[in-house]
Amino acid sequence: MPRPKLHSDEAILDAAKSVVKKLGPSEFTLNDVALKVGISRAALIQRFKNRENILHAVMTRAVQLTREHLDSMAVERSHSGLHSFLDELCSIMGEGSGFETHLLIAWSEARDPVLKKLSQERFALVRDSLEKRKPAGLALSPAEGAQLLQCVIGGAAMQWLVESEGRLDAYIRTRVELALSAIFK
Repeated sequence: MPRPKLHSDEAILDAAKSVVKKLGPSEFTLNDVALKVGISRAALIQRFKNRENILHAVMTRAVQLTREHLDSMAVERSHSGLHSFLDELCSIMGEGSGFETHLLIAWSEARDPVLKKLSQERFALVRDSLEKRKPAGLALSPAEGAQLLQCVIGGAAMQWLVESEGRLDAYIRTRVELALSAIFK
């Protein structure tokens, strides 16, 4: 009879996410995750087989959590609804400590076909959420407006990494507001 699991998959994936955010997707080891969870490396291998499967499971779960969070947000097709959504999106970014690891994750997403597909799914979720909130009177189509705002957010995040000026969320919020004022002239 197999022994009962003392740690849920969710607890293991939470620990793995923490380790990946701290060390990066190419630097974390099964030992790092096992130590964080408090289980043996062998038990981790028995559950997930290898570090690649753990990384894929962490990112799959991140997409699911993103979907659930976006679905739970109110949808208001107006200027204020779009602003509220973007404000929350920016606030999720936080102060920016450890954001450099997100570049390493993006690099992994560009190289690993499974991670790339998950990244595309996550971007599509955000783009669809932006499209749902597009107010009337915008010359761009909802899809074009959503893509433009995603570009502003991504570009602002990259600028912030170089400039390191203030908090990441505030930096991005300022650039998004500037873009919105230009779009809605």
